[in-house]
Amino acid sequence: QTQPKPVPQASGHTDPFDQIRQYIQSNQLVRIRANRHGKQVSMPCRILNFDEAVKTISIYHVDEKQVYTFKLNEIDEFH
Repeated sequence: QTQPKPVPQASGHTDPFDQIRQYIQSNQLVRIRANRHGKQVSMPCRILNFDEAVKTISIYHVDEKQVYTFKLNEIDEFH
């Protein structure tokens, strides 16, 4: 069987985590949608840290003033 070849992204970004790093660097306010313990959550936050080795992301919830850590597979989208 032949494997499908990856399609290059039109934006020129080869690293899928580049956008996350940009959010951290610019301290940009973002909203994440995530699936936490079977429940859909949406929260305004700033991304504090991204650990590529263990695929976790730490965010600061601006309304609750608390820090949460998510696994990347729990996050559905950033916007």
